[in-house]
Amino acid sequence: MKKSYISSKFSSLLFWDTNLSSIRKIKHRDFIIKRVLQFGDLKDWKIINDFYTRAQIKRAFIKSRDLDPISQNFWSVFLGVNKKILIKNNFYTKKQF
Repeated sequence: MKKSYISSKFSSLLFWDTNLSSIRKIKHRDFIIKRVLQFGDLKDWKIINDFYTRAQIKRAFIKSRDLDPISQNFWSVFLGVNKKILIKNNFYTKKQF
């Protein structure tokens, strides 16, 4: 079976630290989605929207714990994720000083 690699059409800054030829669309789905949600632009969003279902994107967002607060807030509104779910999954935690 042919393995499906990610598109080189993504912004070059998204995966600057990885070899694109080693990233697979299915195996590394959460990693790809998280990078786009954190650092991607509209073009990158359109690409993952073609690759994955809205439910897969939403699930990856809910599981992700290291998005910055601005991205967390934007995507929770955009994807229709209740903030109570994010709090339950330790999305919002107090920062230690």
